[in-house]
Amino acid sequence: MYAPLPGCADASLIYAQAGHLLAAGETVALATVIARRGSVPQAIGAKMLVRTDGGLTGTVGGGCGEAAVRRTALDVVDVGAPCRMQVDLMDDPVLDAEAVCGGLMDVFVDCWTPVDADLAERVGQGHEPVALALAVRQGSLPPRRLLVTSTSAVGNWLDSDRRSAVVAAARTALAAGNSSLVTVAGESVFIDVMMPSPRLIIAGAGHIAQPLAAMAGMAGYHVTVIDDRPDYAHRDRFPWADAVVCTNFARALDPKDLNPNTALVIVTRGHRHDFLLLGQALGHPLGYLGMIGSRRRVATVTNLLRERGAREEHLARVHAPIGFDIGAVTPAEIAVSIMAQLVQVRRGAAAVAPGQLPGRYKGDGIPVPRAASAR
Repeated sequence: MYAPLPGCADASLIYAQAGHLLAAGETVALATVIARRGSVPQAIGAKMLVRTDGGLTGTVGGGCGEAAVRRTALDVVDVGAPCRMQVDLMDDPVLDAEAVCGGLMDVFVDCWTPVDADLAERVGQGHEPVALALAVRQGSLPPRRLLVTSTSAVGNWLDSDRRSAVVAAARTALAAGNSSLVTVAGESVFIDVMMPSPRLIIAGAGHIAQPLAAMAGMAGYHVTVIDDRPDYAHRDRFPWADAVVCTNFARALDPKDLNPNTALVIVTRGHRHDFLLLGQALGHPLGYLGMIGSRRRVATVTNLLRERGAREEHLARVHAPIGFDIGAVTPAEIAVSIMAQLVQVRRGAAAVAPGQLPGRYKGDGIPVPRAASAR
């Protein structure tokens, strides 16, 4: 899957569904927010799939604005021609309005036909960072689309000079990780950047892992749960997880998975397992690394790692104790505090030094309730 930019529906779900419908012979419209000014409900890149029967997948903001986009999309499907429209959300609010904003959105509504099924399916795979370049056209001009990765470009943009310029613009946007509306050789082009969904590895399949896996799944993470106990590491306990692995903690982590797109949360039942897992993770460029436990347990593990040569700059990146101080007691509450920290780090919100926000469940002389233990 692709990760939604803030406020956006999951892009891979939308394109995968579009590919399925197109392969079955249906024509659909894809509406994408390509520019915004002022206060609007969705981010650039938010998108909505509209079927011929009016069915929707995704959203461009809800309310009257989305209803207008839906009507335009049905017209686009009917006549087979794309449309760029402006959604004005600056009207005076009324008391019975479902939402009050105060800005403008430019939405490009593109018509996709069965001949586009292969391209839509490629976009929907969500395996690697991609940029989909769309010529923002009106009326009867044929669509131009180009799916660009770091090593390839696939689509119907055949003009060699302009195609090269579009590929260069798409790769620039891809490197920056930002979707944007640009002008290439005098033509408006929307570069829709889509990154793979963030990955979360939860090491330890106890009581905290269950609500955390569910929350992370709803937040768009690809979730893997690892434990060495068959009675704990099985699918029935983790329906939200994408993978549940039963293995020895000493060989649980694959170095190639420990990259900036991955978060590792260690919530095992004992410091021996923490030691094994943290030792495997240190020094890798993880997007997030956190470990549960009281300050005493954290100190025991980190001191053991120091004795074995762990570097201080690597230990300093560990969020331990993990999560935010929200007074959490139950496993679900603790999972909320961890999930909040994951989101904060991923979104680059106000920086917080790892381990600087202890919570009630983390020790400091306060007993850990049995229900909130990592078992």
